[in-house]
Amino acid sequence: MFRHRLAWSLAIVALAGMLRFPGVTQVGIRFEDEAAYYDEARLWRRCAGVLADRATLAAVVRADKSAVKQRLQAAGVDFAAQYEKPCRGYTLLAAAMMTVVGERPAALPAMNALFGTLSVALLYALAVVAVNRRVAICAALLLACSPQHISYSRGGLTEAPTAFFVLLAVRAWVLARRNPPSPRRALFATGLALGAAVTCHYRAAYLAVVVMLVEAWFQGTKVSPAPLRRPEPDPVGHGHTARIAYAVQRALWVPVGIMVPLLAVEAVPAMAWVAARMTGGDSPLTTLTGALWRFTQSVRDQGVNASGGSFWTLSPQVAIAYAGYLAYWQGWVATILLLPGTIELMRRRHTAGVAWLLIASAVLLALQPFAVARAWGPLLPLLSFAVVLGLGRVLRWLCGLGRVRFVDTLRLAAEGRTRVPGALAGDRSRGSLRYVLRATLPLTAAICLSSSPGTYRVLTTRSAIPGAASWLAARGGRAVAAEDPRKYAVYLDGTAAEVVGGRRYRASVPPVEALAALRRDGVRWVIADPQRWHYRDPESPGGQRVFDWWQELEELLQRRGRPAVEFPHLTDCRWEFLSEGSGLAYLSDMIQRGDGGLRVYELEAPDPPVVDNTPSGVVSKARTGD
Repeated sequence: MFRHRLAWSLAIVALAGMLRFPGVTQVGIRFEDEAAYYDEARLWRRCAGVLADRATLAAVVRADKSAVKQRLQAAGVDFAAQYEKPCRGYTLLAAAMMTVVGERPAALPAMNALFGTLSVALLYALAVVAVNRRVAICAALLLACSPQHISYSRGGLTEAPTAFFVLLAVRAWVLARRNPPSPRRALFATGLALGAAVTCHYRAAYLAVVVMLVEAWFQGTKVSPAPLRRPEPDPVGHGHTARIAYAVQRALWVPVGIMVPLLAVEAVPAMAWVAARMTGGDSPLTTLTGALWRFTQSVRDQGVNASGGSFWTLSPQVAIAYAGYLAYWQGWVATILLLPGTIELMRRRHTAGVAWLLIASAVLLALQPFAVARAWGPLLPLLSFAVVLGLGRVLRWLCGLGRVRFVDTLRLAAEGRTRVPGALAGDRSRGSLRYVLRATLPLTAAICLSSSPGTYRVLTTRSAIPGAASWLAARGGRAVAAEDPRKYAVYLDGTAAEVVGGRRYRASVPPVEALAALRRDGVRWVIADPQRWHYRDPESPGGQRVFDWWQELEELLQRRGRPAVEFPHLTDCRWEFLSEGSGLAYLSDMIQRGDGGLRVYELEAPDPPVVDNTPSGVVSKARTGD
């Protein structure tokens, strides 16, 4: 029996790998964030190569600034390749993957495919510890076929490793609750995994806070296990002192573990800064604290994409948006089963903390002024776990029994009967895979199929940016792209073509005048990147101005003639999981219209005459941009 279950669990993990690895190195960079992560990972790797050289260390000891600078230049270290978001742990992992696949953009999706596949195996291990092997098989199968998790595992964003470390922390947390007398190692491991998740993406910080609060609350007031150190007998007869001391001792292990990865990631750039100070130079690496400070200042300067009011205001629109994201990617069946699944988690002593983690996360996400589909990414494995438990809860409620075979449920439902006799429930000692297939596997398949059929197109999506970059490299010249040109520059390194960002033009002149400014600067090509639709949100004035400027510029270019070349970029790469606020509806409508292509226009043709349709005596207002 054990061999059969092990074989099928390995088969599910193999299925997860088959859905994530094939063709992953050909996906390419699609988004601005992915290019920024790639640049920073390459910076980590090149700096590590320079620092590992004895000649560099000798130059640092001698305080030879010129020698260190020459070493950095020879290694191709770019001092500007820092990303404002504090995701240093993720880029460090990507740099490690580059030692296997080389300095290629494929390093990011290859690493994510690895962590995505391992997450399926880890979810199986969690469910086995928390419930049983039948639930573990169904939960692992559901996560293996999750279209949203597949999309994160076949891209270059941070959600796949973040979800893995969050799941690792939850498993250690469950083990700590199952073994109350000696939870030190499990709680410390919980903190280590949470700290690693926070370094991968700063959004996981709120999960770490929730875990610490829930751990302190449950162990301090709800559970009375044996203390870590047996206290002296209380002469008054009250056990409150020993109980509080136990709660404090137990809760401290999690934050101590969290600090270890944070300090480790902080130490490497800090050492580089010390070495730079010794030579009188500048460090190409930014500490995690410095990145966090820079990101905070950037958010403050740019403002918040507000679509539901200010922070700490519960917005029904945001909650509805999150439900829509889950329903689109995971299916309505799975979304509905989350509620009974959370209730089932709360009923179990060892998984009650997981239920509170999901509840607190949902409340905190609904309190922010905008909805981002990626915010659920780190919790996708736990959501799959809750869905399977919710499925079992619903079956027990409908049938009045703890276990029932799926085929018998359908037959009795067709006969109009609501309860199942005990004879049809089967022997409770049966725990074979045949029971799993009969009872829950068909409904698990129904959950997967209830998601949007288009979501599984992520298995065949390819980025059009490598093709567009190759086209530009073959013709040469300067080109201007959307806000951040790094995703094109990744593929144009060492070629005669150059891509510059259009942010400075958008901020200074209206689109009509921008065409003349572009030609004066020697720009030959204009890339109409569909990622501008990411900014379209009428309730966000800053983002809406970005979209309007690029939309008007492309309309002017279309009047000049057809694009020189067009690539089906957005229509093949399902961007809905990246959308924010009301952007999901706009992106879906655009994809249906076929407006998601990446178009390249040439600027050599003369401008058409500008027709002034303003009535006589009325002064037209010129657009001023930002």
